[in-house]
Amino acid sequence: MMKTGGVSSVVVVLVVVVIAVAAGGTYLLLTAPRASTPAVENQTPPTGDNNPPSGDNHPPTGDNQLESWVLGGYALQSATDAYLQMAEVIRLDDGRYRMFYGAGDYGAEGSTGTSIKSAISSDGITFTTEGTVLQNAASESDSEWDISGPSVVRLPDGRYRMYYQSMPKPQQTGEYKFHVRSAISTDGENFTKENGVRINIEYYDSSSPLTLAGHGTYFIASDNTYVAIFSGNFATDPTGPSDLKKATSSDGLTWGNFTTLYENWHDPIVLKVDNGYRMYATHLLTKEGAAFSSDGKTWPSQMTDIQFENQNGRVLSPSRDGIGDIGGVVLTNGNIRLFTNLKGPPQAIPYFDKA
Repeated sequence: MMKTGGVSSVVVVLVVVVIAVAAGGTYLLLTAPRASTPAVENQTPPTGDNNPPSGDNHPPTGDNQLESWVLGGYALQSATDAYLQMAEVIRLDDGRYRMFYGAGDYGAEGSTGTSIKSAISSDGITFTTEGTVLQNAASESDSEWDISGPSVVRLPDGRYRMYYQSMPKPQQTGEYKFHVRSAISTDGENFTKENGVRINIEYYDSSSPLTLAGHGTYFIASDNTYVAIFSGNFATDPTGPSDLKKATSSDGLTWGNFTTLYENWHDPIVLKVDNGYRMYATHLLTKEGAAFSSDGKTWPSQMTDIQFENQNGRVLSPSRDGIGDIGGVVLTNGNIRLFTNLKGPPQAIPYFDKA
């Protein structure tokens, strides 16, 4: 049953407001637009060697050294969009890289919402904007007024399916009706929205176990099961911060078997590596972490802490520096490159290589 008032609704609003204040944004630890005030030194990309570092990007081998990722520069900057966020990068058959990301002016006076755009790169470092891939709805009440958080899966038949979070414009603080929709493409560049909702929420469908289904990562496990790991809240626990929820599907369209994978973690990316699957995510506004799975379905009970640093060696944090919404890609040499949100400038997507 959909909650429509009473004590429960009051509690939800109060908790969300507290979290929003702590976050310095307007979200349930999920998708805050980044502040425009600079918070990172050396915003100009370094001019030295941009080749990715050599070394093993696989799970830690038992030593206690914290896995570190160093800011290399800015992969994409925009002179027209108020902010860029939630980069998803795929490697194309011809060796180039395509980035999908949310872009818009969300939160600004007279905001027109967020759309999904793309950019192309030959080296995975410098990206050039291509244009809008999925346009958001013009009406603020439309459930696709704000679309972002793309995750692209290469299907067995060669097509590409993009999953993305979607919601109307919030009418009050803490009112986030994120749910998940999809689009399909034959070439990985031009996408057409698919009918229906992939993962719905209680507000739109009273049978849904979720009150929020937001930014996530979608992939095919070793047994060919489709797996979704996304920021979400169950209707049985609507007042807490978002957790990482896991769901499975036999066809990538109809999802079920919803469970909580990691409490208080959010905005994940899962990458297929040689011997399994590597996940990166953010814990509340405190830290980043990683986890490894051999099959994509069974994950360890806890994530392992990792850290992001700027060029001066200062550790970057989600609360102070806006690190979060991690994206990534496996390069042609097998190394991993990560992309995140970052305060100052908000019109840019930085990239990080492993130290």
